[in-house]
Amino acid sequence: MAATKPLIPITGANQGLGFATAQQLASGGKYDLLIGARSQEKAEEDESITVAAKFVEEHFGSLDILINNTGINRSLGQIGIAYSPTSEYSAKIWELSVYRSGKSAINMINAVDAVSLEKENILSVLAAPGFCRTNFGGGNGVKSAEEGAQLIVRAAIEGTPKELFGKLVADENTLVGFGW
Repeated sequence: MAATKPLIPITGANQGLGFATAQQLASGGKYDLLIGARSQEKAEEDESITVAAKFVEEHFGSLDILINNTGINRSLGQIGIAYSPTSEYSAKIWELSVYRSGKSAINMINAVDAVSLEKENILSVLAAPGFCRTNFGGGNGVKSAEEGAQLIVRAAIEGTPKELFGKLVADENTLVGFGW
């Protein structure tokens, strides 16, 4: 059964930014959505990704847009080294640097993929919606999940490939180059 409208799988769509993004895309009725949610254990299993890809291929043929809503929580990378609280390597500082490093790694993977995928006419766009009030961030944040989702939706469905290639759609809807 091929999708009659553009098909958009959204990972992590059971809460927070993924859920708000799914709500916004569903409200217009222009897209067929596949909603994905996995536990941390499942997220670490490559097999679940393979199963999802086979499902899309068998039931829809292909997808049009993938919103890979990846969350990195500081507790996922916590090392738990017991240093003095005044040390530059204290646990609080270390947790933050693990988050930043993990987020930077994901951004770099997507940036490199954008270059290689362009050869196959596949556009890869990064979106950085900013610090949003979601459960993932402990309910803290400077804007709502709905406001953050607006930026994700823009990155997914608006703009031309030439405008978006090699860019990160950043907070406040600005386009930022990757730096090369």
